[in-house]
Amino acid sequence: MITDYDTWTAWRDAIANQLRAQPNLDVLVDGVDVAGEPTYRLDPDGRAHISAVLWMGVGVPVAGDDAMCGTRDLGSLSWQVTAVGGDADRAARAALKVRAAITGKHLVDGAGPALEQFDQATVREDKTAKPSRFVFAMAYAAELA
Repeated sequence: MITDYDTWTAWRDAIANQLRAQPNLDVLVDGVDVAGEPTYRLDPDGRAHISAVLWMGVGVPVAGDDAMCGTRDLGSLSWQVTAVGGDADRAARAALKVRAAITGKHLVDGAGPALEQFDQATVREDKTAKPSRFVFAMAYAAELA
């Protein structure tokens, strides 16, 4: 379980760095880009470029049989990455880059692997955004030592 801000930011930064290592994937943390303004880059056709938006949780204590591996008293941390693109194909490419970046990775020393929690099998369109965007919401969790 995470009980201090420094540990939480270490996790946030580790996840964001893994995502940023993916070529041609824009990464926003908590919906805000590096400059501090919400923004999506546009492709030449005016549609949203492929992006990943990281939304962090704060973690929960997990004990014994409820732990993902079932053997130790641990905490777990969850987060969501929203894969975004200007059409369904771009959103799928963003989702596959997210999966390649963090699924199964040990993001912080002593922690378990990042595991995808459920499959959001269908892309959905965010029609309120201008221009519209298509998204996959991807939930992750990892056990903490």
